[in-house]
Amino acid sequence: MESFSVSALSGDARTLLFSLGVLAGSTLIGIVVYRLLLGFFSRLLRNSTSTRRLMLLKQTRPPARYLFPLLALLIALPRTPLPERFKGPSEHFLTLCVIGYSAGC
Repeated sequence: MESFSVSALSGDARTLLFSLGVLAGSTLIGIVVYRLLLGFFSRLLRNSTSTRRLMLLKQTRPPARYLFPLLALLIALPRTPLPERFKGPSEHFLTLCVIGYSAGC
């Protein structure tokens, strides 16, 4: 049986906090990428007379709002120092979220 160690606990807490920081940062990066792409395509299509292009932009906006942060999390998760017992199920869950969200759109 392992003995209890405060230093081991603080090391785990630091790892957890660092991993949560990386994942929160990646989520923010996903939101920023979404905003930049949305702004770029909105400006690109601002003077467009094609209703098809405008409808495409309007219809892809809501799904992309959630898809970009999910993809950013999915990319960042394997690079975090979390134990594999957390990484595997989390990665699986995020993959299912991306698939489910893409299929539901």
